[in-house]
This record gives sequence, C-alpha cells and structure tokens, in this order.
Amino acid sequence: MIQFYVLALAFMLYGAAVLLADEYGEKVNILLRIKEIHFVNQTFSIVLIVLTAVVGILKLISPTSPGPVVIGDFLPAVNLIALAIFFAFDLTRKQKKSEDDSAAGDSENENVFSDSDPLIKVQTFYYKNKKLLGYATLCVVLFHFLFPGAVLL
Repeated sequence: MIQFYVLALAFMLYGAAVLLADEYGEKVNILLRIKEIHFVNQTFSIVLIVLTAVVGILKLISPTSPGPVVIGDFLPAVNLIALAIFFAFDLTRKQKKSEDDSAAGDSENENVFSDSDPLIKVQTFYYKNKKLLGYATLCVVLFHFLFPGAVLL
C-alpha cells in the first residue's frame, strides 16, 4: 500500500536525522532540532517507537506493488524495526539518566533490562555503529524511493 510506503520513507528519514545529528548537527542545525524534539517528550518517543515497529512489520506483509506478497520490502522493514529498537534503547537510556540524576544512590530504581548481557551487547553495538546505521538508513531510503517495486528493496 502506498500509505505504508510514504510512512516508511518518513520514519526512515526521521531515524537517519536522529542518528546523524551528533555527527552533522553543528553544520545542519535542523538535525539538532529534530533530535531535541525526539528527546523532549517521553510520550512522543513511545508513540514513535510503536509506529515505527508497526510500519516495519506491515512493510513485511504488504510491500509496495508490484513486489511479492511476502518480504517484498525486506530491507526497509528490517531498517524500520532496527530504528524502533534503537529508539527504545535511547528512551531507556534517557530514563536511566533522569533516574540517576533524581535519585543518586537509591537502589530501588532498577532497570529490568540492565542485567541482560545479550541486550547490553546489542545496545553497545547500536551506539558504537550509530553513524553507520544512519548512513545505511539513508541508503535504504534513497533506493526505496528510487525503486519502490524492487524485490527486497
């Protein structure tokens, strides 16, 4: 459906802007504004995570025509799901920083996910390769825009 196509492009462009804001924020001020909007409101971040994941999943089962019915838009779908995971990591990181600032030394405020070793490895991978993920997202957006019906793109 064309609506998911447009939403996928918009969410991927937004995600690329958030990912590349640290690198190019000084040169392009709008990237810093987008990242600031992303971190200001927790409700906005949660809605964005859910919508990005839903659009990613729906891109798997309803690709842009004339592609195949299943996994036609595989790369944009995987990219959207990866962006949703990254946004979730950012949200938990922001919450943890605010909890640490508000209650320094309080041991009752524990993050459920902080003890999970594979999750920490994935989160470390995302933050180390944030710039690379931003560039990959821009490439997927460009190719998906230029070739909307291509298989796996």
